[in-house]
Amino acid sequence: MKKSWAKPYILEKKMKRIILIIISLVIFCAHSKELKISSLNIRVYGQGGMYAGTLEDEFRDKWLKEFIEAKLGDSDVIIFQEIMNKESLINNIVSDMNCVSYDRSNTIDDNKENHIYVVVCFNKKYQFLKEQSEDNYAYEPMALHKYRPAVYGVLCENKKKLAHIVGLHLKALPQGHQTRVKQMEILSKRLTEINDGLPIIVGGDYNTYNTDEIEDYKMINSYLNPLNLFSANQENLITYKTPLFTGTFDHFWISQSVYSNSSFTVNGPCNATSSGPRFDDLYFYNQFVSDHCPITLSIQL
Repeated sequence: MKKSWAKPYILEKKMKRIILIIISLVIFCAHSKELKISSLNIRVYGQGGMYAGTLEDEFRDKWLKEFIEAKLGDSDVIIFQEIMNKESLINNIVSDMNCVSYDRSNTIDDNKENHIYVVVCFNKKYQFLKEQSEDNYAYEPMALHKYRPAVYGVLCENKKKLAHIVGLHLKALPQGHQTRVKQMEILSKRLTEINDGLPIIVGGDYNTYNTDEIEDYKMINSYLNPLNLFSANQENLITYKTPLFTGTFDHFWISQSVYSNSSFTVNGPCNATSSGPRFDDLYFYNQFVSDHCPITLSIQL
């Protein structure tokens, strides 16, 4: 027969356990942090969206600034690709952020004047540290002496390291598949050297084509899945759209440690079922912004 004092004792233990769970949840919520990272390929920015253009032909600053502030204004990090004029992007479009990139004078490149850059910009409350053993922010081996290096580093806040951010722009066009294979092989080897427990986020324009002959998405998974990096765009949302062509080129591959608490979105008209005014109209958007739509990843740290 149970003693009469047993029930109050059991109830007291249960209440203490519930209180501890509540306290733990409060502490977790207080210390968890949402990090928003976006990526946008601005078609030939600095030359008016045309490879045949010059620096004097860029006319989109007003609209780009408005669009980015409205749609990406709460992003902690933005990875830009296809930037011909870094200085104009930094001074005229994202002047409220700090940005890092690289200098082509330090590389072997037969076409330095027409190089399209990768630029990583971040909220000024953060710091962006160079990766260990690097003296700049470029991972040059991925350029294969004539393409684009990755831009990478460690995002920090108040001296606390948050995540490794890698911005990239792989070789374009279906016939560039074997080059993309080589670039991913080089990147995956580098990422195996990064084993400090911080999340790794690899974002940008991967130029992924999937046809009967080419399976870029499957190829990238074969290099990054063994490193516990997984694609955030599981719905295969469209990220590139013109009146004649659509594609899913822009992606984030992220560490499994943050994968379950992540969300992926695409802004702009790429997945719209109906047209609207200005930035919600594909023709307007293609002319005044880009042929790519920005992607945004939200994760909980």
